[in-house]
Amino acid sequence: MHDLRYAFRQLLKAPDFTCVAVLTLALGIGANTAIFSVINGVLLRPLPYDQPEQLMRIYHRSQNFPKAPYAAGGFFSVRTDNQTFETITAWQTNNFNLYTEGAEPERIEGAAVTDGFLRTLKINPVIGRDFKADEFAPGQDGAVIISYTMWQQRFGGARDVLGRTLQLNGRARQVIGVAPDQFNFPGKSQLWAPFAPDDFNRTRRDLHNLQVMGRLKPGVTAQQAQADLAALTTRYAKDHANTDADWACVTFPMLQDAVGQIKPALLVLVASVIALLLIACANVTNLLLARAASRRREMAVRAALGAGRGRIVRQLVIEALALFGTGGIVGALLGAWLLHGLLAFAPANIPRLAQVSVDWRVLAVTSTATLLTGLICGLVPAWQASRTQLTDALRAGGHGSTGKRGWLRNALVVLQVAATVMLLICSGLLIRSFHRLQQVDAGFDPSRVMTMRVDLPLARYTEPEKRRQFVTEIVRRLGTLPGVQSAAVTNAAPLTSGPTFIMRIEGAPAVTPSSAPVTRYRGITPDYFNTMGIALLRGRQFTSQDVPGSPRVVIINQAFARKFFPGVENPVGKRIEIALDDPPRWGEIVGVVADVKIDSLEAETPVQTYEPYHEFSFPSLALVLRASGDPLILAAAMRREVLAVDPQQPVHTQKTMEQLVTDSLGQRYFSLLLVATFAVVALTLAIIGLYGVIAYNVVQRTREFGVRLAIGAGRGNILALVLADGVRLVGLGVILGVVGALFSARLMQSLLFGVGARDPLTYVLIPLILGSVGLLACLLPARRATKVDPIIALRAE
Repeated sequence: MHDLRYAFRQLLKAPDFTCVAVLTLALGIGANTAIFSVINGVLLRPLPYDQPEQLMRIYHRSQNFPKAPYAAGGFFSVRTDNQTFETITAWQTNNFNLYTEGAEPERIEGAAVTDGFLRTLKINPVIGRDFKADEFAPGQDGAVIISYTMWQQRFGGARDVLGRTLQLNGRARQVIGVAPDQFNFPGKSQLWAPFAPDDFNRTRRDLHNLQVMGRLKPGVTAQQAQADLAALTTRYAKDHANTDADWACVTFPMLQDAVGQIKPALLVLVASVIALLLIACANVTNLLLARAASRRREMAVRAALGAGRGRIVRQLVIEALALFGTGGIVGALLGAWLLHGLLAFAPANIPRLAQVSVDWRVLAVTSTATLLTGLICGLVPAWQASRTQLTDALRAGGHGSTGKRGWLRNALVVLQVAATVMLLICSGLLIRSFHRLQQVDAGFDPSRVMTMRVDLPLARYTEPEKRRQFVTEIVRRLGTLPGVQSAAVTNAAPLTSGPTFIMRIEGAPAVTPSSAPVTRYRGITPDYFNTMGIALLRGRQFTSQDVPGSPRVVIINQAFARKFFPGVENPVGKRIEIALDDPPRWGEIVGVVADVKIDSLEAETPVQTYEPYHEFSFPSLALVLRASGDPLILAAAMRREVLAVDPQQPVHTQKTMEQLVTDSLGQRYFSLLLVATFAVVALTLAIIGLYGVIAYNVVQRTREFGVRLAIGAGRGNILALVLADGVRLVGLGVILGVVGALFSARLMQSLLFGVGARDPLTYVLIPLILGSVGLLACLLPARRATKVDPIIALRAE
């Protein structure tokens, strides 16, 4: 305890040194605390269910669909026939329209779930009950379970919520239970209703729309479950050859499936903050070495008075641990603040963000990292200081030397520069990728376009004709709004995914539902291409004459024409069929339009087809309009027009197309922002460390420079000598950093677009920039060395 009090007194006696060291450590430890909190919450923390390791996601797989939902018929077969799962359940995401008399309708996220959904997750309602088996029968599915959040916010936590009736999607449903707090799977669900298909839809094996999960039986491994399901899919391929012949099955642990896509980006961030922490520790170690050198006389006096080497080492290590402990506390507080800002700016598509916090695991890792780095970084200068020769130290009058001990400070600078080069190259590659993405032709003009989602409830819009009437009226009303140039409706706007349909092409070999080629599908109203600014390359657009009962017509994109009509200059007039009817209902290709990005700017443009909206009459709609000015001004008017057509119909997700484009880049921008910030901080610390070592060496070599000047060396020679030392350190660090970046390039590959992980321009430009900045950092102490007065320098010795 006495040593600790003395350590803090020593740190307080050197406030400049202490503040710089603590701030440097806080930056490194704070960044690590924030990022590890994300890693812990997203990747490491178990799913919030009992025995989560037994939960598996189950997918169908084919050549066209690597991770496809199950068809209802296939799901119920697997649930009955499998031997390795305790329970298997499924769900469909479902948006519920909640209508209350006298209030504006609301859209609430939810899911239609099969029997055993909560049981598979081992979740029990906090009040009320789970669904009964008979509530999954057609017409008997009038029950609903609400979320804890909805219970508190809408019903004030009243226990008499059970039995209350909610008007959902145009029909009455009775509340039978409340889910536990924080439970909102899948996605951000607030409502759960029974999945109750009729006999026809329950046995369909061609409509893949059910997400499936299961809980393994005790003692069963994932490999055994995979083998069991593989045997079943082989059997089904024989029994249902027309629909199941080309399908396989694949399983993933639930946690792996949830976070697999974001994992590479998070690992890059982990590598970045570890590099930043190493740079910070190297900087502080250099400060400790310099401070130990300035205290050589003090250590010599202690040794002369009888202090052993172990006693001196212990005291200096305790001082280092006190310094690192203070830096760790400040860093943990800074990390919590950084995490708060990080979560505020994080894109919504990062999974499990609700589980991210600074918990005991994060604090334990932070404390361990602080202790280990403090111990390692403190031992080195302490050991060197303990080896001081008494006579030399006392004779030197407190001055250090740059002899063989100077190599360690130089090595730490080289380490800093190398780590900084790797971080800068990483951020440079991300910047180049982001710039390339911004240059991608999305295939449409997003300027001045407003979008809005509407989900028509099938209970009130059962007949396709009613959906068509709603769409016709809303397009007419939107088109007459002041400031609107054109308006249209589609089932999904660009960059928002959308359905995939099977198809066949006239004259091509016969196909079955499981072997048919696929196309991304859009049902649109006539003015859609003009509204979205999508170029027509061949043929014509849809017109008001393309109505139910008229010949079926189709418009395809360039990717479709290249893939299925190679060598055909103009495919207009060819015939295809979307879906497979018997007999075929061929549609004539009447136009070819430009390729449009559907899933993201970086994804390859898929084969796309467009048909008039009436062909499938989707209940899920995207309303789009092009304004003559700022489209946001029209948002309220769009909502009013929808409510004028149907007062019970809520709208949601009102965004401009420019916002949707920005959202599609959100995850990349987030990664770029963090890595670039770490790189700038690392560059600052590395330059400070380089400057400090060169300046320290200049002070230690004052007598040498005085002698050189006294015997005739020019000041330019001294300048070149000091700069040469700095250039050697920077050069070696740059070489090591480039080599390290080349070896770690594979980690970056999945995050890049349009540039390779070993992009020559980045690998040339970054070392040049760092070399130039490093040279400037060496210039100031080098100029100071040229101003040494030989008389004063020699007299001082």
